Amino acid sequence: MKQPNPTESKAVTIAEADHQWHVAVEEPGYLPVVRSFTNEQWAWNFAQGQRMRLDLSEVTRI
Repeated sequence: MKQPNPTESKAVTIAEADHQWHVAVEEPGYLPVVRSFTNEQWAWNFAQGQRMRLDLSEVTRI
């Protein structure tokens, strides 16, 4: 059984903080997931892969 997710929208966001890049992935029916990277390109590649998997038009930079 899936855990309830208070956010019922799909989103992929990327942000930089403390010399690390963080990618947050939200999708209905699942708890949000955040992955951290030391390299911006690695984070961007992961974010783009999640964007394609979730069939989104863009990754949001914050």
